This record gives sequence, structure tokens and C-alpha cells, in this order.
Amino acid sequence: MSKKKIYCEWCGKKTSNEPTQVAETPILEELEQEINSYDRDKIWGIHSDWSNLNLNSTFEAKLMLYDELLNRIELRIICKSCLQHDEMLYEKYYEKEYLFIEDNIDPKDKFN
Repeated sequence: MSKKKIYCEWCGKKTSNEPTQVAETPILEELEQEINSYDRDKIWGIHSDWSNLNLNSTFEAKLMLYDELLNRIELRIICKSCLQHDEMLYEKYYEKEYLFIEDNIDPKDKFN
């Protein structure tokens, strides 16, 4: 018995993958490169402060939407190639970041 083909919610290709918990959007390399053109730690993370970056309103709006879409996690049907590409971009842009801060202490500061 073959699995029913359905469509990837990120790219629209047919897939037989089961739903998995993922973000509403994949990591977008073009936007990540734009983020890297600034000080990445001042855009994302505990030390972020957009007021000191002189961001234009269009880029700031993109960042707010992108942040919301990346953090809205639900069961979605995503094809294998999109999942692999997203994992590759995650490793490239986010693997070295700390996701949880204990007692309001940045883990990078614990060893200094």
C-alpha cells in the first residue's frame, strides 16, 4: 500500500513525509546574509539592541516578521529536501548560538 502524496508547506513539492514540528518558514539565506551585514549579536540574542543599529524601517519590519515566523512552531508537512536545506542553514547561521539563558547569565560569560 503506497502512502498518499501531499504537498510540502514550504516549497509546494509533493511529499509522503509525515507532519513534523517545524517553523512556519524555513531559514531564509538571503535574509540571514542581510542580518550578517550588521552585527548579528546586536540583531538577535540577549544583547540585541536595534536602537543602536540605524536600521531602516523596511528591514526592521522584515526582521520582526521573520522572527515571528521562525518562532511559530507547529506540526507541518515538509519535504525531505526542505528539511535538509533548513538543517544546513541552521548549522551555518545558528548552531553556535545559545538558545537558553540560565538565571539571566549569558553562558559565554560563565567562563570569563
